[in-house]
Amino acid sequence: MIALSIILALGLVVFFHEFGHFICCRMVGIRVLRFAFGFGPEIVGFTRGETRYSICAFPLGGFVKPAGEDPEEITGAKDEFFSKSWKARILVALAGPWMNYVFSFVLFWFGFWWFGTPELSKEPAVGVVMTGSPAEAAGLKAGDRVESVLAKAKKEQIVVATWDELSKYIHAHAEKDLTLNIKRAGESLAVNVVPRKDPGRGIGLIGIMPEVIRKKEGLFTAAVLSVKELYHWSFSSLSYLWDKFKKWEKPDLAGPVGIVTMMNQAARSGVDNFLALLAAISVAIGLFNLFPIPLLDGGHVLLYLWEAIAGKKITRRVLVRANTVGMAILIPIFLFAFYNDLARMWANRAAKAKGEFGQVIESSQPPAEQQPAK
Repeated sequence: MIALSIILALGLVVFFHEFGHFICCRMVGIRVLRFAFGFGPEIVGFTRGETRYSICAFPLGGFVKPAGEDPEEITGAKDEFFSKSWKARILVALAGPWMNYVFSFVLFWFGFWWFGTPELSKEPAVGVVMTGSPAEAAGLKAGDRVESVLAKAKKEQIVVATWDELSKYIHAHAEKDLTLNIKRAGESLAVNVVPRKDPGRGIGLIGIMPEVIRKKEGLFTAAVLSVKELYHWSFSSLSYLWDKFKKWEKPDLAGPVGIVTMMNQAARSGVDNFLALLAAISVAIGLFNLFPIPLLDGGHVLLYLWEAIAGKKITRRVLVRANTVGMAILIPIFLFAFYNDLARMWANRAAKAKGEFGQVIESSQPPAEQQPAK
């Protein structure tokens, strides 16, 4: 059930992107031959006017097919895509990313209004376990409450009462064997874990986040907060990529496997987290499509602007060459993201096989040497 929900949710993100193109085509008078939800064989559909509306077998998005968009099908009819002005075609290209942002705004707004504003809890309870982290390999789960921490080398056990106390202790023990005494569903467990050292800050991290508490918001406040979220996700993504580019460092991109994994974790942690992640993914898709790369909407905008400056129509030859360049750029990007997904999965699997990050030790009571100091 969760897998189907994830597929449908991701499909909706892509579908709304294509819906933006469809609506704008209709507004500027471009004839649409087909508009579909999903890909593959048509399950059900109907024709209205000159447009075929379809629901297809694989709900992984959707597509819109304007008349005369393919260079091989241009006839010169007035209602074809390339018969319209460069301004109209730019509007159509931008409508897809715009709809992604509208969809994200609605999801963020509903989340803030219905569920409330997320605030990090001060309690030492695990809210999120990061994929591929030492905490995940060790067996920590959302909802685990940490009662004390033992550094094996020092045989020093500290009772933790707040999240700050827990995080400071973990930060100070990078690459050291730690035992976290936790409560899970009323049962006491001891979890062995080794914090990874963050090369940038030199602190230990195990890949956990605190629980989130929700504060209800009004309709207007929720709208304001949603706009801020759109700005935050857009600006932080661009800032991250620019920083990596300046330093000539490899960006940590997530491919299809990584995205599905994150959505699976979010779905298991609650509807609010699932919708928030879906909104963030929609922002990412909208933003990515604005990049000036051929085949993407931003690449189309660049071509149409060049057409306006040059004062002559884009030829079929230019379109074919631009699409070839776009494929040459995008295929390595997708392969790199897929490689990152596989590398994360392999690293996590290897860590579990070697016992690098420890294991969960089942126990009704912590061992005597791990009892909290009196």
